[in-house]
Amino acid sequence: MTTKSPAPAAPAKKKLLSRIAAAQRQADHAKKLAKLAKLGFRHAKDKFKVAKRTAKKLRKAVKSLKAELMALGTKKAPRKRVAPKAAAKRAKPVAAPAPVELPPMPPELPPIAPV
Repeated sequence: MTTKSPAPAAPAKKKLLSRIAAAQRQADHAKKLAKLAKLGFRHAKDKFKVAKRTAKKLRKAVKSLKAELMALGTKKAPRKRVAPKAAAKRAKPVAAPAPVELPPMPPELPPIAPV
């Protein structure tokens, strides 16, 4: 049996170790990014919830203020309604007059010569 020389295995081992280290670095970086994204998501979710609660409180405040306003009776006095103008009456349509017969025209006379 021939024994393999340790020389060619050393570079391959070194190469594998460097690839493993690079993969671990990438995995750590990805883990950090995921954690940051999760924190960002939580923060955004919290901001959304706070905004939603605030909007709800403000809607309640508006509702109570409207009720107060109604209680004070600051409603404007109702304006008198202006009676609508009567529609203009149309003249009844008149039947067209019957055609009048004209007497027949005499034949044309020759023009008179000037003197």
